[in-house]
Amino acid sequence: MDKRRTAGDAVPARPAWLLPSGGLPPQRAVVPSSSPPTSGSTSSRYPWLRDELHRMENCVRSARSMIFDLDYLSPGIIRALSVLLDDAVLCSTRSLQAPGLLSTLSDLKEWCRIAVGYAPQGIASHVARFLKACAGSISMGAVCRRHLPYHGAFASITTTMHLPTEDFQGHPLVWIGHADSYLLLAPQHGGRLVRWVHRGQDILYWPDAADWSCPAKVRGGNPLLFPFAGRHFVKGNPGQWRDSQGKVHSLALHGFARDLPFEVSAINGRASIRMTLRDSGATRAGYPFAFVFEAIYALLPDGLEVTLRTINTGTQRLPCYPGHHFYFALPHSQRAAASLALPRTERLRQRSDGSPMCAEPGEPTYRLDDPRLQDALHAFRANPSATLAIPGRKIRFELNQPGSAPWHAVTTWSETETADFYCVEPWVGLPDAIHHGLGLRWIEPGQRESAVCRLRVTSDLLALAKVRSDDEVPPT
Repeated sequence: MDKRRTAGDAVPARPAWLLPSGGLPPQRAVVPSSSPPTSGSTSSRYPWLRDELHRMENCVRSARSMIFDLDYLSPGIIRALSVLLDDAVLCSTRSLQAPGLLSTLSDLKEWCRIAVGYAPQGIASHVARFLKACAGSISMGAVCRRHLPYHGAFASITTTMHLPTEDFQGHPLVWIGHADSYLLLAPQHGGRLVRWVHRGQDILYWPDAADWSCPAKVRGGNPLLFPFAGRHFVKGNPGQWRDSQGKVHSLALHGFARDLPFEVSAINGRASIRMTLRDSGATRAGYPFAFVFEAIYALLPDGLEVTLRTINTGTQRLPCYPGHHFYFALPHSQRAAASLALPRTERLRQRSDGSPMCAEPGEPTYRLDDPRLQDALHAFRANPSATLAIPGRKIRFELNQPGSAPWHAVTTWSETETADFYCVEPWVGLPDAIHHGLGLRWIEPGQRESAVCRLRVTSDLLALAKVRSDDEVPPT
């Protein structure tokens, strides 16, 4: 049976990942008239770029001539491959700013497989050559993106994206959600989730007089911990780690992500946002790897889902163990009435040299005024989960999500006994895992890994009403 497509066959639809903003129609590139890019200015500032772009054009030309030389293919297949080639060009253009170049190539391969699924076996070698040409065009886009600063020759070519904002403490923060359930985020300040309101109630703590001159040091919201969560040591010296070749690098507590600006790479104003951090000179100084790190927040009817995705865009495998640092709103006077329930765990702490102390069996439930919780690590020995119960609500951490990297532990911490917050922090690895390996993840070149957690909120209306009435009673 001849499986070739015929001239009347429909061309497969372009995959959704080629459309921005979750499947909306493509938006035109906006080039401000005040400073239009010109080939002359680009070549003069980046003389190597001309040769790279010529190479990309040759790849495209080779692929285009290749498919039209396959005279035994049906017109439908030729048309489908032509569409695919156009998409490859689109991808290479977008790769100047878009994340996930290698995953984009993987998607191209899959779509090509669908497009030629009914073609003769003889096409396989030609498809392989075609994909190689596509890979060439995409890799050239990667070269352009890596070597051109964001405000360089192509900075004026951007995709129009509307970012809904709300003024908060004198700063415009990105707003997603609904009237009484929403998020406020500061992508430019470490991708920080600043405020999470669920059914009218603040779930996270944020100080009224936050120091916005150094947001990374503010106690509140959810700082993103990447590439390593916690403290790391070399010979007792904090803030250092040793790579597999024995070279020592400097890296701050919890990594660098919370100190660097993220880009908003996708947004759905009512449901979700994706923020992206890419490797740069600032990151490679202490972490010499090429990567894309994404934080994806998605509102749920009863809570929030957060995905931390790491993509290896380099040529060597990279180590990582990201984490969260949720500051949950809890008046210190209510700590004795709040609790944390855990599955089977082992409780441990970190020694001054970075190594983990001997673990002891964890309790199934702790009151939050229990001193054993302070700066403690709770390593999971059963399905990872946690339930934080505070007066008026419960927050359940669902950490065993399909396709997610395993969460190794949760950390519990608060700054002082009188702080009006309490931190319950899911971590992929233990502190200093780069040296002892407990929770250390390795991502191969071209691969990606996601760590997904869901936070489900349930409200105790009677308890919440009592808390509110107690708060309204004037002091005697």
